[in-house]
Amino acid sequence: MAIQWRATVGILEFVWMIFHSWVYSCLVIADEIAHAIHSEDIGFFFLA
Repeated sequence: MAIQWRATVGILEFVWMIFHSWVYSCLVIADEIAHAIHSEDIGFFFLA
């Protein structure tokens, strides 16, 4: 029974790591886009 829990926890840690990396990547990209818009490197029509 302990091995099953250990495997479950290992899988959950792996899924959490992937989810955390995905969210972090999305936030970094959104921050870069917001900074580019704020500094007028790109305009609104570029995104539309």
